[in-house]
Amino acid sequence: MTWTRTLAASILLAGLAAPLATTAEAAAPAAAPVVRAFVTYGDKAVTVPKNSRGVVRFRGLKGDLVSLSGIIPARARLVHAGRRVAQRWDGGGVFRLPRTGTYAFRVGIQHYRVQKVGLLKVRLHRLETDGRAVRTPKQRRGYIDMAVVTMARGDRITIDSGRTEQRVYLRNGDTCVGYGGPLMLRTGHAIKVANDVSAICGAEAVRGRTLVRVRSGHRVTAASALEVAVQPDGAPVTLSAERRAARELVFSFAGTADDLVYFDELSGPAVTRAGVLDRWEAPVSSLLTTRANRGASFFVATSGPTEISTVTTAVRRHATARVRLRKAIRVPDLVTDGPAVDVPFDGSGTRLFSVAAGEGQRIESTHDVGPGQSWTVEMGPRAPWSCGQEPGGPMGCGDNGYLQVSDSIPSASSLFYLRAPVAVAFPTPGTTGTVSLRLLPRPTS
Repeated sequence: MTWTRTLAASILLAGLAAPLATTAEAAAPAAAPVVRAFVTYGDKAVTVPKNSRGVVRFRGLKGDLVSLSGIIPARARLVHAGRRVAQRWDGGGVFRLPRTGTYAFRVGIQHYRVQKVGLLKVRLHRLETDGRAVRTPKQRRGYIDMAVVTMARGDRITIDSGRTEQRVYLRNGDTCVGYGGPLMLRTGHAIKVANDVSAICGAEAVRGRTLVRVRSGHRVTAASALEVAVQPDGAPVTLSAERRAARELVFSFAGTADDLVYFDELSGPAVTRAGVLDRWEAPVSSLLTTRANRGASFFVATSGPTEISTVTTAVRRHATARVRLRKAIRVPDLVTDGPAVDVPFDGSGTRLFSVAAGEGQRIESTHDVGPGQSWTVEMGPRAPWSCGQEPGGPMGCGDNGYLQVSDSIPSASSLFYLRAPVAVAFPTPGTTGTVSLRLLPRPTS
């Protein structure tokens, strides 16, 4: 009797389970279509429709560096003999083939767009620092170019990659991606570019072989920095370099807090003027920009070893330049909504400066300079390019204000607030007389 009841229960459960299993199988989603293609280096891109997967197979040699275009590099998946191949650089999308054989890139599903993915092979070029320039081959479908540079301890190298998007692959496996140029590598320091004063990524340059993505069909150079010791109001220095290349010029001196320094051009190609100058930076001292063709001024924030650097292609063996570091003359500080400050000109053309206490948005001037003599006063932040949270300024960029007055423009207002700014006077040589300045908190109605 017990056996009969057990048999009946089993039959009943089986009858109930069968429809449930059938329903579950019917509800299972259909597998996504898979586009499969076998390609070789230089072939056209493979089209993977929306809601589809892709498998791009190819044959490569041991040591080949390969990548896949058309996808986010970090999402690239490479398989060989059923095993996944690790990326050589973290998130860089570049793989070094461990052995000769057949490999497959697996392309994931995109629900909203068609994917066009192409096999890329890296053409490597050895680039010697201060050596001959490398002329990369013309652009060819399925190939990209990279330069190999060996970094040693203390190296400070400028690389003209010819690209706006910079991609750097470091020996420790880190990848750096940023925009601007030329590229600046200094062992143990953040990676930067010449036309920006901040780092382009979180990685630091390290010793060993470094790969840099370079433009196809371009003259690529790597040049070590030209480091020169100078003294404010000291002897002029002569700058020259063996080869024509984008090169960092580094001027080092003993800085004194609250000084303002600048460079006088004496002879040869201009290296501190707009149009030739790519970028100025002062890692210890702060930077005061200039929008005229006169060269930048630098406010020294702290006493001690100070560096000022620029990247330029103007200096080479047959185009030497002579420059002199000058110290500006300080006049009394400006006080917001306070009395006027007199700035005297003695005819020498030496720059003068005043440090403002407080903040403001407007500057007004009067002068008793004779006719035919010219001067300009520029006011800007001690450390520009910062865009912090400033409730008083539009878009939170309260430290990026700029003002300029001159013999023909007596007053000016800034869109942004200037917090503890610096005013620099640029008299032309031979100009004598006095300019009076007032700093106001906001434009008058």
